[in-house]
Amino acid sequence: MPFAGEAFEEFVGEYFRYMPQYNGYIVNVHVDYKRNRQLQQIVRENVRQAYWSDIDVLAIKGKKAIIVSCDENCAKKLGKIIDELSFAEHFIRQKYPYIKSIKKVYAFSIGWNPNIDSAKLQQLQNQYDVKILTFIQMVRGFLKELRERERYGITAGKFAEPILWALREIDMIRVLSGKNLLPSVEGIRKKLHVRKRNIIIEWP
Repeated sequence: MPFAGEAFEEFVGEYFRYMPQYNGYIVNVHVDYKRNRQLQQIVRENVRQAYWSDIDVLAIKGKKAIIVSCDENCAKKLGKIIDELSFAEHFIRQKYPYIKSIKKVYAFSIGWNPNIDSAKLQQLQNQYDVKILTFIQMVRGFLKELRERERYGITAGKFAEPILWALREIDMIRVLSGKNLLPSVEGIRKKLHVRKRNIIIEWP
């Protein structure tokens, strides 16, 4: 059972395993590596002692790689995100010298943080060429692909991955019955005394 934020990392890993645009990629989650002195010199970090870190999600296909920094509540500072991705990039180039192209991604959810720093996201995209991937985008991608692959009510594929199975089942029942399985949003908010917030549900 993953800890806290690791559940989100597992979810992001499944996205890269399942979506057709990433067919052929070998995807790993929580890839451990040591930030040694050589790596620290490359990224100009002033730390004397080596220490362990990890790449949240790593996908490799031939000479191409994708490295993902996951942040469930979008709370990481810009410098920390760039630091994580820089270390990961240089580690991959050292370990796999045949890799020619590395894409960097910052994945986050928005339910925990209604006050997202949009300037940070703009900088990541425009200045550092980091792709933004939101939880909403991934869920929509999963559902679109599930509907295209499945013939609801006629055939159903088997899923060993609980997240995809749950998404598929909820969506299938909703499509076949025309009913929403979940209680009304207004009812939940009144019961829990939750005030409505303006939340960025997708970026950009």
